[in-house]
This record gives sequence, C-alpha cells and structure tokens, in this order.
Amino acid sequence: MDKEVRETCQVVYTKDGGSRRKFTFPDGYNVTGEAVSLDFEVRAMRQAQIALSNVESTQTYMYRVAERNTGKPVLSGNSTYDRFWLTFVRGHLKLGSHGNEVPLLQWTDPLPLDVNYIGLWTGWGADGYWKFHSFCEE
Repeated sequence: MDKEVRETCQVVYTKDGGSRRKFTFPDGYNVTGEAVSLDFEVRAMRQAQIALSNVESTQTYMYRVAERNTGKPVLSGNSTYDRFWLTFVRGHLKLGSHGNEVPLLQWTDPLPLDVNYIGLWTGWGADGYWKFHSFCEE
C-alpha cells in the first residue's frame, strides 16, 4: 500500500509594498553555500519578486527575479498559486515552472555574489502569499 505524503508548508504573507521595494526576509529561510535550489509557490495578482542576497536587507546588489525582458510577468498575475523552481549555482541563475525542465529565464553573473538570504516582495496594489516546499515538513 502506498503511503500518502503530506507536507506542512508555512504560508509567508507579503503586504503590498507599493512602489517601495523593501523586501521581507522570513526567519528560517536562510541559504548557504555556492548552490541554492528552491521549490516554491506564489499567489499574487501583480508584481511578486523573489530576491537572493548576501545580507538580510534590501540593497542595490542583490538578485531580483520578477519579469522577463519583454515586460511580461513571470511571478505574478494569478489568483491561484503558481509553482516554480529556482536554482543559483556559482553565479548561474535559472527560474522555471514546476514540472518543466526548460527555464523561463536564466542569467549568469560573471562576478557572483555569495547568497545567504531569500527576500520576498509584492507591490503595485498586490499582496502576496508564498509557500516554500524546500523548507516544508513532511
């Protein structure tokens, strides 16, 4: 008989930040090392952004993932949860939809930052709800 696995994921709420990009750094969502791998869901009507940073504060030098070069939103525009994966290995950042190995976007930083924290932000009239399966209890 197959055992059903249930995850308990804390939902992280981000209040509409308007045009101010002040990221929330949830407790217990720290990452270390040269490689970061995240499996997460987000629900926001507009402008949801995830940041990878070397310090626990909003700053100029951090990786922010939000929109494609076309201006079309990647992490926003839905009233239901959308699930994504994100990897960062030695400066190479990739973001993709859950269940699809082809990245939605990717970029390589020739002078990569050390990444230690995950920051979250929603704005322009939208609150956000985030679930990080990478940190869930099974």
